[in-house]
Amino acid sequence: MAIARLHGGPLDGQLLPLEDPQLDRLIVPYSETQVVYERKGDLEKTGRATARPRPNSGSSSRKTPSTRTPAPRVSSAESGADGAPSRSVEVELKFDVDEGTPLPDLSPLPGVAGVTAAEERSLDALYLDTTDRTLAQNGYALRRRTGGPDAGWHIKGPRGADGGRVELHWPLGEADAVPAAALAELGPIIGDELLAPLARIRNRRVPYLLLDAAGGVLAELADDHVATTDEREGTLREWREWEIELASAAPADPAWRSEFFDAVARVVHAAGGRAAASDSKLARALGH
Repeated sequence: MAIARLHGGPLDGQLLPLEDPQLDRLIVPYSETQVVYERKGDLEKTGRATARPRPNSGSSSRKTPSTRTPAPRVSSAESGADGAPSRSVEVELKFDVDEGTPLPDLSPLPGVAGVTAAEERSLDALYLDTTDRTLAQNGYALRRRTGGPDAGWHIKGPRGADGGRVELHWPLGEADAVPAAALAELGPIIGDELLAPLARIRNRRVPYLLLDAAGGVLAELADDHVATTDEREGTLREWREWEIELASAAPADPAWRSEFFDAVARVVHAAGGRAAASDSKLARALGH
């Protein structure tokens, strides 16, 4: 079996087995994105990565004495020599769903020829903001997340007209350090305001990849079991949601995307799901 060494992107330096050593293109699932690696040159070499887009239920809340999470400190830890982040665009739809509700049959969705077996992930994210929540007020979010293939620091931008959000990613680096490059990205928004913990979101995620006839990934459906802490109010909340996000093989045609998401909504509603109470986990963690 051949071994591929990945060069560039957030998976730089990792080794992966190749069942087919003649593959010229390798698609690696990467949570909210997929990373596509293309081979260049001889068999012993691989190319650089290009990030591609990938692809809520009754909730409960209660007050507890808050155990504050210390704020990460600033560091010069970077994702590369120039600190450049990887970039992706997430286009997704969320639904609330009750515990015990079985996953619906996804095969009738437009373009879907198969669905992968599930693999469970344990995600733990700490969100930061200024005292006045300047990032949230401007549609941004900054988090440090562990677990899953995209562990690291992420900045999510405001939602665009098509519902998509640009996401920037840096590797974890030093355990408690906000990358200086991430702070530089946020500088025009927060100036010299200090960042402090805003919310912690733990998520037991079971993802499913929706494949087209050629084996490309059209979308990912994540079955999320979420437990959150409002770090400033001490409120705990729990809920379950289904999140479906477009992936690299999804057509860019707005008409196709509209038809796809309409079909998703019909299938989910028929299974007992309903429109999400919030448009993001962070908003819901804060009671919005």
